[in-house]
Amino acid sequence: MILFCVILLVPRATLISYANTPSLSAEELLGKIVSSEKAIHDAQAECIFFEPDTNMPLMYFHWGYEGGKEFIAGIRFSRAEDNRGYKASDKSKYSLNGKQHSYHFREEMQSGLKQGGIGPLSLFDSDRFRMYMTPNSLLGFDVTCGIRQSFGQALKEARKTMLRKKPEEIDGHLCLVLEAIGIEDTERTLDVRSWIDTSRDFRPLKVEIFYSTDVNKEYERFTKIFRKIYDIKLKKINGIWFPIEGRRDTFSTREILPNELKGMTEEQAVHRFSQEELKGLAQKIRYEQVLSVPTRKLQVDMASVKINQGIPPEKFVIKFPPGCEVWDNIRNTKYIVGSQDYAGEDVSPVDIRLSGLKRFAPAALMDMIYPDSLIGISLPDLEHLQINIEDEQIKGKMILVFFWDMEQRPSRNCIMQLAKQAEQLKEKGVTIVAIQSAKIDQTALNDWVKKYNIPFAVGMIAGDEEKTRFEWRVKSLPWLILTDRKHIVRAEGFGLSELDEKIKQVSGE
Repeated sequence: MILFCVILLVPRATLISYANTPSLSAEELLGKIVSSEKAIHDAQAECIFFEPDTNMPLMYFHWGYEGGKEFIAGIRFSRAEDNRGYKASDKSKYSLNGKQHSYHFREEMQSGLKQGGIGPLSLFDSDRFRMYMTPNSLLGFDVTCGIRQSFGQALKEARKTMLRKKPEEIDGHLCLVLEAIGIEDTERTLDVRSWIDTSRDFRPLKVEIFYSTDVNKEYERFTKIFRKIYDIKLKKINGIWFPIEGRRDTFSTREILPNELKGMTEEQAVHRFSQEELKGLAQKIRYEQVLSVPTRKLQVDMASVKINQGIPPEKFVIKFPPGCEVWDNIRNTKYIVGSQDYAGEDVSPVDIRLSGLKRFAPAALMDMIYPDSLIGISLPDLEHLQINIEDEQIKGKMILVFFWDMEQRPSRNCIMQLAKQAEQLKEKGVTIVAIQSAKIDQTALNDWVKKYNIPFAVGMIAGDEEKTRFEWRVKSLPWLILTDRKHIVRAEGFGLSELDEKIKQVSGE
């Protein structure tokens, strides 16, 4: 007897039941979307906007949304002159409120522009700002990017809305497919097809936006695509599902004419064919969608997202990190933050620090925008390192900063050797500053320093250890950094046996 075993390979989508999908009309679904949007009174996050294919950074920004208004304080990236990378540029703050487009540069920039006879508004391209991809893009606000209306409100203003008969699956989530026809934007009329995840706050997981055609020509519906937003990832934050990642394509539409019309002008076609023939030929026209803008990707730092906690506008101020080369397109100048020529700038206590990118940005991007060395720039501020040292002690002196860990034998050996050389180094004009790089009991540290008669200032990292070591470019322990008498870093990461030679090079002996 021969037994036949039949294995049925069932497509994954058919294994998902439609039973749990809510039975809603298009109008009811729209109501759910709008209600869910209103649950977000305000939100803020740190984001990066880049080309995924090339990993080219376009913008890193702090983003906020409150009462229909969006805030962006960001750093746009431009290709370097030597074509080897991208540098930070355009220190600016933007806001977009309904149909009112506005922006804010630092006050001295605005006054300088006015004195030069150039109105600030001529330098702000509101269309370009709308092209920036923000979390609101992933929430569907791009449907009416001209007035930045919410997704649900925009769809409610459509001439016609309808639901497809069957749900569709995206990344294992069943979605109702909602189609909206005839949505008015500032310059065009649009049709929208969206995939709504009913199990996660009625958020869109995919949105396709099309140029609208005549209502009576149903055969042309959803053919001329304008924009596609997809690969949307959601995370639950404070009980609210929020988008933290997604891609966007922007298209232009190219007509493929039938053979009868190829090579002919519109005037020639009108003279050659009757109105009835032209109608028939029009139905033969095909449309090819071509990417007019390379694919963009938005990545949100999930740890930075805050929902319904209020948005202080002063948050949206930018501070570049030491060593970052800044191209100021307003003044048409460039400078390196912390260099001898850098005059310093006033900033808000709450600001944008590029080091925050390290938590979620691709490593290759960090290499582009954040230098791997302090050499050539001013020594970072010692204020946050709990150092008990007066300005007079370091004025006009070379500074030797020593990062160590009391719980590591190589670090202990190194600091004790430095202690033996402290007097000689002082005679050479070198002030030593030791930094305990890992948080330990302060009393235990003080007792150890006293026990071994360490004759120089010893501090400890007070805030985020990883962030501080990253900002000081500390790659291993122990780690030595030597400045000149103007406190510009001249050497780093060298061994204690090289110290004398480094001092000679820096002092010019």
